[in-house]
Amino acid sequence: MGRTGKWWSIENFGLEPDLMSVGKSLASGLPLSAVIGRQEIMDSLGAPGHLFTTAGNPVTTAAAMATIDVIEDEHLIDRSAKLGQRADKFFHDDREKFPFIGDIRMYGLNGGIDIIDPETGEPDADATTKIIYRVFELGAIIISLKTNVLRFQPPLVITDEQLEKAFTILNQAFKDFAAGKLSLPENAGEIGW
Repeated sequence: MGRTGKWWSIENFGLEPDLMSVGKSLASGLPLSAVIGRQEIMDSLGAPGHLFTTAGNPVTTAAAMATIDVIEDEHLIDRSAKLGQRADKFFHDDREKFPFIGDIRMYGLNGGIDIIDPETGEPDADATTKIIYRVFELGAIIISLKTNVLRFQPPLVITDEQLEKAFTILNQAFKDFAAGKLSLPENAGEIGW
């Protein structure tokens, strides 16, 4: 919720879904999920159509309400959109310096950055693993998806100083990779997602 600079990621694409299943951030990590949908569809579901393992209970529902209050009171959605613009600029600026950075997709503080072989344009899983391992050595954690996509997804409450530190770490990892200083760690097959 809010990570893409909108309440729901789908709002970035001008779509209005009939149904959405949501979870994870809904109750700040407590086990709660929900199905949100058009009234006529929700009303058409017979029992047990609305029941699932992590359906509401008083504790998780209170956590969800508190989570929503914090997102609203601290203007975290607007903040995500604003910080996401800074992240987008950072990655685009670094792409000018490092030809192994391919496509960049940023929506608020949610992004995917392709790491590619600059000669072929193909995904480069080894380069991606070297970079995420170097980021870890420098004091941050980033994972990969689809073998070569860096998943940039800091928390909504990240401070300006923490975001700048993340940029510094990523830039150093990119520099080290470009200089040929990185090698695959022994446990390379266990790194990533």
